[in-house]
Order: sequence, then C-alpha cells, then structure tokens
Amino acid sequence: MFSNTIVFTVITLTILLLTALIMDWANSLFHRISEKLTSVKPGSISAEATRARNMRDKIVTTMQMLLVASVGLLTLVVCLNVTILNPDFVAAELKKFDISAIGTELLSKQYADQIGGTLNKLSAGKITQAVSAPTADEVYSQQSIEATLTQLGPELTDEVNAAVYQVEDYISGKQASLDAVIPLRNLKEALKQNLTEAVTKSPPIELQNAPQSYIQAYIDTVYQAYFSEVPDEIKLSSDTATGLFITSIHGIRRAAMLSLKLPLILLLLSLLLVVGIIVIHRDFKSALWTVGITLGISGALDFLYSFIATEAGMHTASLKFLPALNLWFIQIVVDVLANMKAPIFILLGVGLGLFVLSLFWVLRRRKPNPNAA
Repeated sequence: MFSNTIVFTVITLTILLLTALIMDWANSLFHRISEKLTSVKPGSISAEATRARNMRDKIVTTMQMLLVASVGLLTLVVCLNVTILNPDFVAAELKKFDISAIGTELLSKQYADQIGGTLNKLSAGKITQAVSAPTADEVYSQQSIEATLTQLGPELTDEVNAAVYQVEDYISGKQASLDAVIPLRNLKEALKQNLTEAVTKSPPIELQNAPQSYIQAYIDTVYQAYFSEVPDEIKLSSDTATGLFITSIHGIRRAAMLSLKLPLILLLLSLLLVVGIIVIHRDFKSALWTVGITLGISGALDFLYSFIATEAGMHTASLKFLPALNLWFIQIVVDVLANMKAPIFILLGVGLGLFVLSLFWVLRRRKPNPNAA
C-alpha cells in the first residue's frame, strides 16, 4: 500500500512538472511568434508600461496553468463518468471476459505452483520424495470446474451484469441502499453433475469394478472436499455488510458521487478562468489569442498523456502469468482511454479555431499603413 502511494505521488509530480515545462516552452514560443508578428499581433501591447505588462503576463500565465489543469481534469472526469461509472460500459466489458479461459488458466497456475513448490523443496534438499502428479481428486475437480465454466459462463456473466447495474445505481446515488444478489445454485448443481460425469466416465483405478454405491460415495467425498463451501448466492448488501467491504464500497460511493458533480464545477471554474483572462487582457482579440493557445496546449497535453497511458497499458505485465486475464485488463484500459479522444480533439479544434480567429480578426481590422509604398 505504501509503495503504491509512492508510485502514485511520483507519477503525479512528474505529470505536473512536465505540464509546467511544456506550458513554459509553449508560452515562450508564442511570445517569440507574437514579437515577430508585431504588425498583426492582437492588442496594443507596445503602448503598455513594461512593469504593468510583466505583471499582467505573470497573472495570465498563472491563469493559463490553472485553466490547463482544470480542463485536463475535466476531460479525465468526463471520461471516467462515461466508462467506469457507466453500467452499460462495465457490462459491455464484462461480456468480453472469457470466464472459461481465465478459470482454466487459474487452475493450471494453481497446479503449476504446487509442482513448482515441490521442485524448489527438492532442490533445497528439504524433502526426498519424488514430485507427485495431481491426485485423482484434484483432476476430477478441475475437470468439473472447466466443464461448468464452459457450460455456465454466459449465464454467470449475465448474473454479474445484473448485479453491476444495481451496484452502479448505489454508487451513483440513485439507490439509497445496495442489495444485489448473484445466485449460484445452478453453478453448484452443474459442479456436482459434471463431477459425477467425470468420475463415472473414468473412475479411479481402485474403483474400476466397484459397485455404483461406492463410486457415488467417492463423488460425494470429492464434492464435499472441493465444492462444499460454494455458497448458494453472493449477496452484496450495504445494510448487512461489515468490515473492509462496506468501508470500501462507501468510499467508492463518496468518490463516485463527487465525480458526478465535478464536471459542472470544473466547467464553471474553466469559464471563470477564461473570463478572468479576458478581463486581465482588457482586449478581446488578445484574450482569444491567449485562450486559443491555452486550450490547444491542454488538448496536446491530454493527447500526450493518454498516448503514454495507452502504450503503458498495452505493454503491462502485471497479470502476464494469466494471459487471458491480462489481455482483458489491457482491453479495458484501451477502451477507457479511447473515450478521451473526442474531448481531446474538441479541445485542439477549439484552441486552433480561437487562435486563427484572433489573427483573422486583427488582419481584417488592421489599419492600412499610410507610409507603405
């Protein structure tokens, strides 16, 4: 937990530093451009006192930084609201979850770890017996799980999707309490049936010629050992839940409800900053010039950060020991970040449009030079 906090802090500080450096470079670049375009530059900057102009530039630069941060955060929050906090999006992502393949990988990983652990002990000289293959009980239970997941995968996904909508309604504040249930009775029955079929089809050697009652007793024993703790249902309730779950769900609910209100707050803040830039400039054409540059930089930064996040997500190895689960996780990251493209292109388009409009406005209204040849 502590290491995750450090990583998050380092990433946040790096983004802030990179944003500040890019803003400073962009402001310097456009300042040089404006000096070279004195004849078309908006406003009558040359007539201002140097001290007042420097003070104004510092205030405007600060407001530009705040506007970039506000607009960038607005883009991120809107993206989260239409993805992670949108039950339709979550349900669509869950449909891509190959529960059969991932379940098989988990089982394979479990047995691989068992054998690997035994090999490590052997190499260390801690035990002398040979590495044993999975027992018959483990093989039958694995076959039952694989067959059940293949058989009931779509049904389980639908049940989880139904619960997702209830959880999302609670998190977003549409429901005062959470009461979602995922029934597992069919799953338990399928596990028992598939276990029976696996054992009956190929019983263990010691039961090859045994009476059916002995085989049934063996099936009951294996089922009791591996599947007896599977509940009849998974219930998510804010009224009866305690401990870490209820603490986590309440924290997520508060964060989600704040996230749903943030877009309006950030939009109002951005508009106030734009109005502040216009007031500070005291010239609408100069304000268009500055706001256009700022929005363009904000769009470029958002594009850069989303590109970096997408590339990082595409090459994540955090779940590489489970390829199917890792691929599903990567797809979620890509789908979430894909929703940022529209607002980013809007920012870039509006920024470029305002910048071009300010130049066009000045060029059109510029007085002819009487000394021109």
